[in-house]
Amino acid sequence: MRGMPEHFSDLVQEVAEKSFVKHAVRLAEFDNPLLGPPLQIETPAQLARHVRHVLLNPLSVAAKLSDNRVACYDRYSNTLVVLTPDAKRPGTCYRPDAAGTTFQKLLEDSRDAQSQKRPQAFLGGLYAIFPAWRGQLQMAEEKPAAQTQLSSGKPD
Repeated sequence: MRGMPEHFSDLVQEVAEKSFVKHAVRLAEFDNPLLGPPLQIETPAQLARHVRHVLLNPLSVAAKLSDNRVACYDRYSNTLVVLTPDAKRPGTCYRPDAAGTTFQKLLEDSRDAQSQKRPQAFLGGLYAIFPAWRGQLQMAEEKPAAQTQLSSGKPD
């Protein structure tokens, strides 16, 4: 994940644009109350803010996976973000149909071939696994309404 702080906003935008049509529009995952609280994501920009929130949220769980991938899971919104270093495939963002199980499966599938140890997951989003990035990656000034509702318990 070298170069991540310099290209963080671009990567977040690419993930949101790649995921928006399939997961927000076609599958309507972010409005489905069976997958978590409705997030009212109607544009790629709103999804980008949500992706940024999941990645930088101190309550998100993060892990380094095999193939230089990184995954962050926010259990409150039931959102999984997977980042890949390959520019052709920036990653994805979606809501798993069973809270947390997809994140656990990613950890299991990323077991080290020799030691059979699975990657450790840490609370704290990207900063938990890349502490040197603290202060280099910024939260968006504008949060989606659903995020502030989730954190405060009432709508803005």
